[in-house]
Amino acid sequence: MTRSILLVEDDHVAAASLKEQLEDRDVTVTLAHSVAEARMAAVDCVRPCDLALIDYRLPDGYGTELGGRLLQSHGIPFALLTADTSAPVVQAAVAAGAVGFVLKPALAEGILPTIETAIARATEMKRLAGAVARLAANPEEKRGVHVATGMIMERFHLTDTDAGRLLRYFARSRRITLEAAAEQIIDASGSLDLLAAANRFVDKRSKAGGPAKPG
Repeated sequence: MTRSILLVEDDHVAAASLKEQLEDRDVTVTLAHSVAEARMAAVDCVRPCDLALIDYRLPDGYGTELGGRLLQSHGIPFALLTADTSAPVVQAAVAAGAVGFVLKPALAEGILPTIETAIARATEMKRLAGAVARLAANPEEKRGVHVATGMIMERFHLTDTDAGRLLRYFARSRRITLEAAAEQIIDASGSLDLLAAANRFVDKRSKAGGPAKPG
């Protein structure tokens, strides 16, 4: 997969060299040399950047402050590019939301794994933030799903993961929402159907090489 990186580095020679190395490795690079240029580039990018790689010290500000603004305003995660690993720098980067660090002098082959790790971490953080937002928006509905999952775990001696899968299987088999399925399980109106769905569910898992049928 081609990655898109916003590289913010005030050393023009180092920036051009790293840009060329990354592009040779199928990474699309948008280059900026200052905070002002980076903020303009974030708006003008043809495609959203997967990651901003930002030098700590820039002519018109600090990379940590820029990274925090890009994250908040444009949803672009950032990693800090620096030779300074002192505690204040690390603390400032973490507080601003950095998802990684790249030590100078930087060479493409050395930073590609860091880039991939940082992007993966940012994607997971975004997924978790979305889950928290959905939970906050529908607390009562989600509480019912959690209660029903716990009831299934206790009744069929399943793990939390398998209980959640059974609940989703039950909802699909009845063509109802997950929340409606949870409500039926809690008030026991779907007990017989749940038992039938459980038998089908564990039979499918057994045939696929999953755990044996629960007692």
